[in-house]
Amino acid sequence: ALAMQSASGFVVQSPVVIVDEDSACVKAFAPSSSANPCSTSVPLLHAYPGFASALGSATLTTLATDADSAAAAALFTTLPSFSGGTLSFALVAHRFGEATFNITDTSVSPVVSYRLLSIQVSPVNDPPSFTLAPSIEMEEDEGRWAGMAVVSISAGPLEDALQQVSFSMHVDATPAELFSQPPTLLQNGSLSFTVAPGLFGIAHFMFSASDDGGVDRSGVDRFGPLSLTVTVAPLNNQPSFVLQTPVFHVLEGAGQVFEVGFAANVTNGLPNEDCLVARVGCEAQTRTFIIEYVDRAGLFARLPTIDPAGNLAFAALPSATGASRV
Repeated sequence: ALAMQSASGFVVQSPVVIVDEDSACVKAFAPSSSANPCSTSVPLLHAYPGFASALGSATLTTLATDADSAAAAALFTTLPSFSGGTLSFALVAHRFGEATFNITDTSVSPVVSYRLLSIQVSPVNDPPSFTLAPSIEMEEDEGRWAGMAVVSISAGPLEDALQQVSFSMHVDATPAELFSQPPTLLQNGSLSFTVAPGLFGIAHFMFSASDDGGVDRSGVDRFGPLSLTVTVAPLNNQPSFVLQTPVFHVLEGAGQVFEVGFAANVTNGLPNEDCLVARVGCEAQTRTFIIEYVDRAGLFARLPTIDPAGNLAFAALPSATGASRV
């Protein structure tokens, strides 16, 4: 620090005090001082013991008066003052700039002013911020979705609000091919994507924001990531099968009949409804064949059934002949 002597016989450690925006009590000018003048009850308070001292036996009584009222009001909740040589002041949150003050020695008459004290508050970048819309829920085959996913976008308080905010997005989808049109995020927070036909599952979106304010003096230019979940619920599709033949012949007295694969190409619907083990994006549905009508039940000792694999089974009555519509 550069000590500056006033005409009245006191010195200050420096004509310029430089602090960071949103900082508090970062240093003390008097190395021998064991007292901690900082009060945690006063936000953004700065206190510098021994900043001003008298020469010889001079009595030190100092007073700081602002030379630029508008700048001082914008930067300080508590204007700079002296007590026993300790300089103290409290900053306005999220403000930076410079204000100048006269330091006056009131122990002499007439009073003598030390030229100027400049307090410079250096800018420190505040992080951008945003919030996310609620989780998105859709149904299979709903197709395209578009809307505001990132909302309440802010580059930061006060002067930071003029900065440019940009976004990055990472998507983890199950199954991986869930989207036929990859998700797109615009810088205004608008999100769009298209779910592939016949697919369902879940996707986790991770959003982060950055601004162009930099990281000097421990500034922060990033925010996030925040997570948004997109859930695509399954929509049941109609099962299907074909019969090997519309007419099935057996001989009189055939008894027990078992025809493998009588119902062929059996599916539960789409491939993702026919998995051996259920998982995200794929169901393990069960299927049942229903015999809805038998017009001549008297031909059978056991009525026809078809098992889930498509195998036909029945038992014909001995000596019974004829045809039955099933």
